[in-house]
Amino acid sequence: MHTQTLLRLTTSCFVFALVSGCMSTPSIPTELLSPPEEQKPKQASGPISVEALLARARGQESDDQTTQRSLSLSFDNNTDTLSEQHNNELNHFANGLDPQSLSVRCAPAALPDPLLAASTAINRCLNVSQFLERRAHSTEIRLSPDLKPDQVTVSAEN
Repeated sequence: MHTQTLLRLTTSCFVFALVSGCMSTPSIPTELLSPPEEQKPKQASGPISVEALLARARGQESDDQTTQRSLSLSFDNNTDTLSEQHNNELNHFANGLDPQSLSVRCAPAALPDPLLAASTAINRCLNVSQFLERRAHSTEIRLSPDLKPDQVTVSAEN
């Protein structure tokens, strides 16, 4: 009978030690596991393309993503909406930049009515600006009559 009591007592102590954490594996503070701040890779916030993500995973940086500081888009003179090609170019451009302020300059449309030409340009600027702002970039838009008609340029401000 003493053996059963001793066995129960030992089992109870073992279970108590296990539940209370005395017999669990020691925990290592996360500060010791993470690299110092200067060794941590800088990560851009915001959306990123699959190609850029794979390039980063392989330790490669695409030259056009790291050096492209401006983008020029051409529109048909009677449209102000973004085409699929515009979306792709803007997405590629935006994903290559850290979130920052971008300048969007729009030339008037090549239309005979100056009011309609300016209105179309402003709508283009707004469409490009909204596209970029959804990707964490703030934008400043302006009408630029010195640009070639039906052009929109986006550039990173320093």
